Amino acid sequence: MPWDDRTLLDDLLASGVDDWIYPPWISGNIAGRVVTDKEDRWAVALGLVIHVVSNDLMIPGDHTHEGFKPWGGVKTSGF
Repeated sequence: MPWDDRTLLDDLLASGVDDWIYPPWISGNIAGRVVTDKEDRWAVALGLVIHVVSNDLMIPGDHTHEGFKPWGGVKTSGF
């Protein structure tokens, strides 16, 4: 897919395939493409995280020496 045709969601999902993603990276590198105000970038980043978690596109958790461990008790229905 050409870079210009990629959505913010495409970028987030592609970036999370082989590495963990942290909020400042989402805010700066993904949301920063469409908004310049810091508070607006955080709002866009939060919206992206809510979307991918509530639609089961990403699972929050930790990567340990034993492998991936999903966080227990994460409820997305309230989003």
